[in-house]
Amino acid sequence: MPDRTSDPIRWEKHVAKQVTMWRVRHLEKANDRQPKLPAQWAGLSVAFSRMHGAGGDDVAQALGGLLNWPVYDRELVDFIARNAQVRSQVVESFDEKKKGEIETWLQTALSAGHLDIDRYGKHLLAVLAAFAEHGQAILIGRGSVFVLKPQQGVRVLISAPLKWRSHRLAQRRMISPREAQAIIQKVDQERLAFVKKYFNRDPNDPDNYDLVINAAHFTHLQAAQLILAALEQKAGSPYPLSTDLNQARGV
Repeated sequence: MPDRTSDPIRWEKHVAKQVTMWRVRHLEKANDRQPKLPAQWAGLSVAFSRMHGAGGDDVAQALGGLLNWPVYDRELVDFIARNAQVRSQVVESFDEKKKGEIETWLQTALSAGHLDIDRYGKHLLAVLAAFAEHGQAILIGRGSVFVLKPQQGVRVLISAPLKWRSHRLAQRRMISPREAQAIIQKVDQERLAFVKKYFNRDPNDPDNYDLVINAAHFTHLQAAQLILAALEQKAGSPYPLSTDLNQARGV
């Protein structure tokens, strides 16, 4: 998965690779070949919302390592939504029937939410809906928790007290706690405004989530394991264990 310093060319190659994997997966399914994951797992994803400084991105990366699923952070999702060529690869990766279903969902979502959003917002919704439909993805921010349907996976909020987040950010950036708190409050307000504009929802309302984790009480790996447990409940079966997952569980 590209990191935050990745250039657009690398991001384009990553998306192209992912689209190819989707097509292979769909071809295997059409040919009645045994999928890599049981059917109840294949369509699941995880969507993250996080308070700034709570370490939500780190939890998402830890979960991606456990599941071996790609992690789409805010920068990458934003890049795809704004880049017409790359966005078309994602949106056009379905057959006509599925594309019609997604279009119907988008129209319903826009109408039900009484949203009057710009072109970027509509592109963003389409990209997030595509990832959610394909499954086996970890989505960070950009309102992904409001696009992922309850039956499609687990919607998570990573939170923590403001004082704890300020102390953590101050240590990481080597600034004063007061400066860190100001940064956190500014970013949190920007995220609130973004979600209000494009989704007309409150990102701090726990009713919007399947799972709310206080990061002050868990390590990144522990939080990732909690989310995995929630996924297993959704799937109704244990996740097929990978080497990393075995090691994390002490097996």
